[in-house]
Amino acid sequence: MHTRKYETKSGKERVEVSVPNPTEPGKRVWATGKGIREAKANLEFKLDEIKKGISLGKTRWKTGEYLRDWIKTYKRHDIAESTYESYDLNIEKHIAPYFEDVPLQKLTTRDIQKFITDKLENGRLDGKGGLNPKTVRYFIKILDMALEQAADDIIPKNPCNKLVLPEIEPYKPKVYNEEQVAKLYRMVENTKLELPTFIGASLGLRRSEVLGLQWDMINFKLKTLRVSRAVVRVTSIRTKKPKSKSSERILPLPQNIFLSLKVEKKKQAENKLALGPAYQENNLVICEEDGTPINPTTFSKRFSGFIKRADLPPMTFHGLRHSVATLLLKNKVDPKTIAQILGHSDTQMLFNTYSHVMNEMLEGAVATIDQMYNPDKMLDKSWTGHGGK
Repeated sequence: MHTRKYETKSGKERVEVSVPNPTEPGKRVWATGKGIREAKANLEFKLDEIKKGISLGKTRWKTGEYLRDWIKTYKRHDIAESTYESYDLNIEKHIAPYFEDVPLQKLTTRDIQKFITDKLENGRLDGKGGLNPKTVRYFIKILDMALEQAADDIIPKNPCNKLVLPEIEPYKPKVYNEEQVAKLYRMVENTKLELPTFIGASLGLRRSEVLGLQWDMINFKLKTLRVSRAVVRVTSIRTKKPKSKSSERILPLPQNIFLSLKVEKKKQAENKLALGPAYQENNLVICEEDGTPINPTTFSKRFSGFIKRADLPPMTFHGLRHSVATLLLKNKVDPKTIAQILGHSDTQMLFNTYSHVMNEMLEGAVATIDQMYNPDKMLDKSWTGHGGK
């Protein structure tokens, strides 16, 4: 019996034991456990399976087949529904087809490294080039989880462990300055995009949060907006809780949003009256004219088209969120307050995403210090700093 200790990617110590496979000469049967006793017990179970004529943990899995089984067996009720659908979609469209007929036990680190290169160069499903490094790293995250699961009882080790992953360029978001935001406000007035744009450009709500707003989240008396639902779409449209506890927040309403909300409330009442039974009551603040939820992808296309027609620099709806954060920082609003407005648990995300703005602010602070402690100024008798009268 061969025995070895090893450390998993997460830093946990495990023991692997193996013996010659009694039914396949030249091959071995292996098992792992937290300690030698557990590993041996697992090995005995596998050997017993072989004696009974049962396949060794289905060692003849094809990788594509295994990935589809893994997502349904291990993740169906373990993660959020939208996350599950995202994993499942990417397995089906990108990962499983590439490794479709590769025997799981013969899958190597080199195979996966070739997959990374191929996706970076030719990964787009429309055939128009490669995918960005962040997307490819997301594929590897999914594959790594699946193969780590297999490493417990089907394969000897996870071939994702020694991959060279593509570098991700530091993210510098595109933002609008104050003049561009002011122009956007003027252009969007009295259009279907007025209210969601005001909310995005004034309060920095995510697209999913804007589309998930319901009327019971608006307090007209207190002039507040509560963020507690979000619309998501992978294979279907649905609402869900925000991504984290800190994302649930109550914000005071700026006057432009408050007035626009009142107009929208009245307009929806008119639509209900005009459409009668054809109107779908979903209690949504932002919806189609018949009350149905707006597909997030459709909304993004409408917004991008509007920006183009308005002769403004290209901007995604999420870019309005970045613009809010940047403008608030430049206007010296406390980072902790900004984090609360955006729904971040702390200020670290601000420092990571808007480091260029923070650097500008630091340079400005240093310039102020230079002026405060300018030697010529300090020697001036009229200066009343430390030591002055």
